[in-house]
Amino acid sequence: MLRLQFYPQLDAFATRITKQCKRYCSLLKDRKAEGNRSAFSIPWNNESLLLHPPIELIPRVLKKLKMEPATALFIQPKWSLDKFRALVSTIIYEIDLGKTEMIPQMVNHWINYI
Repeated sequence: MLRLQFYPQLDAFATRITKQCKRYCSLLKDRKAEGNRSAFSIPWNNESLLLHPPIELIPRVLKKLKMEPATALFIQPKWSLDKFRALVSTIIYEIDLGKTEMIPQMVNHWINYI
């Protein structure tokens, strides 16, 4: 995120333990999370979002972004970008994060900058 000079304000698919931002939404019951157990229950307009949804929610996330444009860092598998490219309206910058096992190390490094 530092490399992108992007500092999200809301981690839309997190838990209290995995959150990368002070504000977060959780699919689990969590009284400290925003939204009613879902990032889909709050407006995304005018938000800076960190999106790393479960794979089965990617089409729904893309549809919500189309309806409620927002600035977002969207982390998803490369194959899903190819599959859902028609639903993606605008990609300004795309980065290949490498193999999946490397991503948690990179995310832990980012925590220092949020």
